[in-house]
Amino acid sequence: MISQAELDLMVEEHKTSNPFYFEGQRDSALSLDEINRIEIAHGVRFPEAYVHHLTTHGAGEFALGWIYSPDPASRWSLWKDLDGYIPHLRSKAIPISDNGCGDYYCFHIIDEICEDSIVWADHEKDYVFPPSDFENFRDFILNNCLNAA
Repeated sequence: MISQAELDLMVEEHKTSNPFYFEGQRDSALSLDEINRIEIAHGVRFPEAYVHHLTTHGAGEFALGWIYSPDPASRWSLWKDLDGYIPHLRSKAIPISDNGCGDYYCFHIIDEICEDSIVWADHEKDYVFPPSDFENFRDFILNNCLNAA
């Protein structure tokens, strides 16, 4: 499993070698206080790696992927998809990205805590939660956003 420090280094290397991959639209980074307020308001706790990403890079386009924001006012707000397309999953999963075809990469929620593992929510299979191809959020960033670049 890749550490946060290793992933941060890889991100910086990708920014140096492929700066145009990081010119996409993205929100400003959120503060820990903002994230804590959002967690309290929505009764959920986000994984540490996701929080690190949001406080370091913000949400939105990231290399060749994108990350949803927990900020309801964000253009990239995860609540828009959750409440608009998959409201029946609200207490079960938090979408963090999608494939552009109605399917979502999600954190599974257990006892109001998001697991760091990434599950797949496929619209053709009524959004059941089989494991995705990504072990956790860092693996998602590495293999969906960076290695795709």
